[in-house]
Amino acid sequence: MSSQRAYRVLGKRTIRKDGIAKVTGQERYASDIALPNMLHARVLKSPLPHARVASIDVSEAEGMGAVVVTFEEIPKVRYCPRLVSTPEATYKDWHVLTGKPLYVGEPIAAVAAESEEEAQRALEAIRIDFEPLEASFDALESMKPGKPLLHETIILKDDEIRVENNIACRVEIVEGDIEKGFAEADVVLEREFRTNRRYHNQLETKSVVVRPEPGGGITLWSTTQTIHNTRLLLHEIFGIPMNKIRVVKVALGGSFGSSIHVNPVVPIAVALALKARRPVKLTYTREEDMHDHVSYQMIFRLKLGAKRDGRLTAGQLHAILDIGAHQIQAYPLLGCVVGWWVSLYKLPHMRYVGEAVYTDKVPSCAFRGYGNPQITWAVETLMDELAEAVGMDPSTSGSRTTSARGTSSGGRGPP
Repeated sequence: MSSQRAYRVLGKRTIRKDGIAKVTGQERYASDIALPNMLHARVLKSPLPHARVASIDVSEAEGMGAVVVTFEEIPKVRYCPRLVSTPEATYKDWHVLTGKPLYVGEPIAAVAAESEEEAQRALEAIRIDFEPLEASFDALESMKPGKPLLHETIILKDDEIRVENNIACRVEIVEGDIEKGFAEADVVLEREFRTNRRYHNQLETKSVVVRPEPGGGITLWSTTQTIHNTRLLLHEIFGIPMNKIRVVKVALGGSFGSSIHVNPVVPIAVALALKARRPVKLTYTREEDMHDHVSYQMIFRLKLGAKRDGRLTAGQLHAILDIGAHQIQAYPLLGCVVGWWVSLYKLPHMRYVGEAVYTDKVPSCAFRGYGNPQITWAVETLMDELAEAVGMDPSTSGSRTTSARGTSSGGRGPP
């Protein structure tokens, strides 16, 4: 039965509510916010991938009139910048500022002054000495016994747990009898796949403006997708009551996953604003932004077995994630990887081990697809090899998905 109903939206051309503001340059992003009496901030970042601060002298910078905060005066609260997961999946190993940097670019101190140029001069006036430490840049090397630990302990559900072999967290899932499954296979193939680390290269670099309010509260405008995550985290770090933290949602100039969590600029600017008792703006340069976040490097050791008729008998996957120096959402990602894997093809017997590993590199965060493109690439590549090994055309379409999933032909047919 046809309907003569006229729709206001469906089937109509509609104007984007933010379209005019964006194309005319009137849209306001965090870096566009300017407040009366506002200071401008810069961050002192580690030039070394792994070191300990032997001494730091900020007297000259303070003598120039700058407001300075260092790791020595920031609350020693370990936190996770993404609080959307359950407590059982939230591993905490970050500090707002640190005296033991674990990657090039990790914040150690910050300054605020009347202009960005004055802040930069004050930053360069800080005298700091480092004790270099051994760094690990490869996840497989970092996992070896005896390698220096980036974190000796981390916080999970308010409990302090020890870290072994730089393994930040681990997931293991077994279904069926994996040895039996491979014994039943006519062909077994095993390969290793590696992805790279990629910078998100979003148009907007990370930025925040923080205004302290009468009564001990704060209002902030930031590059974020998660205003309530921001409120929760700032309450956790600084002890500010939740009802006194106001996050104003402004336009976001791209994220691709890099602003799902609370960016490091936010608590740094809050610390400066609380100390200065004046509004503070902190905006990263492009170079600083590139030392702020990247995607995960993933190493997959994948093993599949199949019968001559194309039926899969078993699958084994060891996923190793290079998460960099800190966790953001490594544990949930390990779970997503196995979820994407088992959703592709039916496996009567399977074993999965996922490990997130610390290295002295920029911390990794979500990036478009959250593990799906990476594991799908590895699985489909090996499936093509497996199809050829059992004498089938890997490009055959139609029954490929249904047969391998076991939905329409009981698991028989080409993989």
